Amino acid sequence: MEKKHIARVMLIETAVTALVCIGLGLAAGILFGKLGLLLLLKILRMDAVYGFEVPLRAVVVTVLLFGAIFLINLVYNVFQVHLSKPIELLKGGNVGEKEPRTKWLIALIGAASLGGGYYISLTVKSPITALLLFFVAVILVIIGTYGLFTAGSIAILKALRRNKRFYYRTGPFISVSGMIYRMKQNAAGLASICILSTMVIVMVSSTVSLYAGLEETLRSLFYREIQVNSDDVIPEEQIGRLEQAVTDTVRQSGLDIRNPFILRHVTLLAIRDGNAFTLVRAASFGDGDNLALLIMTTAEEYHRLEGVEAGLSEGEALIQVIKGEMPGDTLDFGGYTLSVRGQADFASMLRGYEAQKDSLPAQGYLIVTANGEDLLRVRKALDPEKQHDPGYNFSYQFDTNAGRDA
Repeated sequence: MEKKHIARVMLIETAVTALVCIGLGLAAGILFGKLGLLLLLKILRMDAVYGFEVPLRAVVVTVLLFGAIFLINLVYNVFQVHLSKPIELLKGGNVGEKEPRTKWLIALIGAASLGGGYYISLTVKSPITALLLFFVAVILVIIGTYGLFTAGSIAILKALRRNKRFYYRTGPFISVSGMIYRMKQNAAGLASICILSTMVIVMVSSTVSLYAGLEETLRSLFYREIQVNSDDVIPEEQIGRLEQAVTDTVRQSGLDIRNPFILRHVTLLAIRDGNAFTLVRAASFGDGDNLALLIMTTAEEYHRLEGVEAGLSEGEALIQVIKGEMPGDTLDFGGYTLSVRGQADFASMLRGYEAQKDSLPAQGYLIVTANGEDLLRVRKALDPEKQHDPGYNFSYQFDTNAGRDA
């Protein structure tokens, strides 16, 4: 046969393989697609929309995509045959396989990449930094896995072969020498299987864990049945009206308010440098470990929530650490300084933030100021460009006498 005949055979083989694979794939997708959607809706506890259709656009895109993949594979194989000499094709089966070379550079890059990926995953504590570096760590692990499988395994096996006491024994002699050639042929495939298997395990375990702990997670994050929030409200003017509006709405529904929890506070995201805090305007990669969540309230609110007199004078504060370390004896907010008089002791308020600790930035603090004027000075110092006096974050949480399905 000439090269054109070999190319024709390869064309027919690729066409048959493509038709079978794409046809079976489309058939399986059409048959089991609706079943997968219904299962997903069941997991999410959403109402199922019954009906069946085959989107023509999805079929066309699938055929074109996989057709292009098979075509590229065919062109590559035909090109390889075209470059080969006929005598090489005839005697290729009789030629012994060459021993793979040790690629130290790829092995070192693989080891460094894998180590870097796992270092990021083990050392990063801040959720915000973790989100920024997640894909970096994944890419490093993938590069490291491929590098160590394709080059690192060959280097290790050859190092074992150089150890004469170990190698020149019946078991190691046969297994090590055979593994060198098998890893040359199958390293990329084994690396792909390893990565894909890991991804499947992580996805399945994460999904099962989230689904199994859904109810517990909701109860820890929302420890009342209903939660009404409003931002930037003025206590004297708006909070009373908001409370009354919520109460009237609940009673109109024939329900009663039980276990109410009312919170007036200010939440700020800042960058901490020692005892100084700067308002965050745009977080960057380097700010992750210095990001601090500030939950601030007044001594009057602290007494209403916890029944404890703060006993603060103007310019003084109490502080409680949710996450991180104590900033110091003074707190500097853009030039306005508060003296830390002691530790606060939030019980009811801290419970919600303790449950969300893993999702908070690297640092978090509950701060009590002497009065609303002191808190307003802090906010103005942190954000001097704000045109009007900022208000509070208002949270009204309560249970009702409604059943689970109401």
